[in-house]
Amino acid sequence: MKRTRISVLLVIALLLQLYAPLTAGAADFTPNPQTEYAKRFIAACDGQTWFINEIERLLNAQQRTLDTITGAEDLVEIKSIGLKGQNITGHIPAAIGELSELRYLFLSDNHLSGDIPSALYTLPKLQNVDLGGNDYAGAIPSEFGTMPALKTLVLKDNQYTGTIPDTILSNTQIEVLNLMGNQLTGGFPAAVAGMSSLKYLNLSENAIGGTIPDLSALNNLISLSAWQCGLTGTIPETLYSLSGLQILDLSENKLEGEISAGIANLADLQYLALDTNPLRGVLPDAFTQTALTEIHLENTYLRGFVPATLKARHDAGAKVYLNNNYMTGAVLKDMPNNSGNFTDGAASEQHQLAGTRSTVTVSKDGTVNLYALLLNKSLTTGSTAKVLLRPDEYVVTLDDTKVQVTADSSGIYVKALTDIPLNTNFSIT
Repeated sequence: MKRTRISVLLVIALLLQLYAPLTAGAADFTPNPQTEYAKRFIAACDGQTWFINEIERLLNAQQRTLDTITGAEDLVEIKSIGLKGQNITGHIPAAIGELSELRYLFLSDNHLSGDIPSALYTLPKLQNVDLGGNDYAGAIPSEFGTMPALKTLVLKDNQYTGTIPDTILSNTQIEVLNLMGNQLTGGFPAAVAGMSSLKYLNLSENAIGGTIPDLSALNNLISLSAWQCGLTGTIPETLYSLSGLQILDLSENKLEGEISAGIANLADLQYLALDTNPLRGVLPDAFTQTALTEIHLENTYLRGFVPATLKARHDAGAKVYLNNNYMTGAVLKDMPNNSGNFTDGAASEQHQLAGTRSTVTVSKDGTVNLYALLLNKSLTTGSTAKVLLRPDEYVVTLDDTKVQVTADSSGIYVKALTDIPLNTNFSIT
């Protein structure tokens, strides 16, 4: 089961700071318009009873009724519509354009679909739009990017396809952009670096692919989530210049290369998830962020020892996940979440010779490529899909000076330096 992401909690917190608790819908109201304006407004509601009921409820709180409104000035006290998870079907009607003072529109986790009315995009004070968890499909409307006051746009968990519109990517006032859980493609857009006010960006669970662009211009960024996006390439060094970043989640991608010591520059980091990527190398001794409370580095090709700063985070109470890597050492052995590593320091824990072979014969006359004879023990039992590291990623030692071991990118080579009696045993780890 997919773990709950801390980034989701952040955006909820941001929204709740801006808006009072969401309200439940009222009972069905049967309109009986008494004015020409009321008749036009109800007609513009296009039979969307959920919208009519909510407007009536909000007017009732002002000792008014929809039947007797005489103009848009009677609707100026309506600043928020919050109908999260009310099982609403249908669409947003054009009548929403009459709500000139509307600031917050929260309609997530319903069954809305169809075209969004053009009148919504021109509302002069609408700052926060959450249409996540509905049934919208097709391209993301470019008009979202032209809204005059928009700061928060949440379209997660719909069925949007295509790319992110240029109008959104060039918007310099949007602070929260959450598009996770759609079917977006086209690569991680470099133009997002121009969204200078951006604090929260979530592109997770989209097949966008491509590499991570230079995001160093996003000086206000607090949270970056792009897990399960099919991202390739390496983690760019420029990403580590975002000193205000608190949440970084790039897990479940195809990112390669090493984790740079530059990660220490993310001084405010609280949550780090780089797991389930083919990352390689050893961990830098750069986990100096005292606010770090959760660190996911499992399911990679990381090797070597647990650095002192990472141990310090663990000792301070942070949850550190290092399962199913290629790491070793006494520190790792004493930590939780360490399964699937070399915690006893022995290659024999996960590797064995191929076939029925139990020994390797070496001589002075030539070398034997030990790497070509190795087999991942776990593959023989089917317990895991862990594969061998590259030959030059192993540190090879032996217990006798009569044998020479060298390693390069093509193999691990063993050669006898002197005559050795048959059946002489050497330990190579």
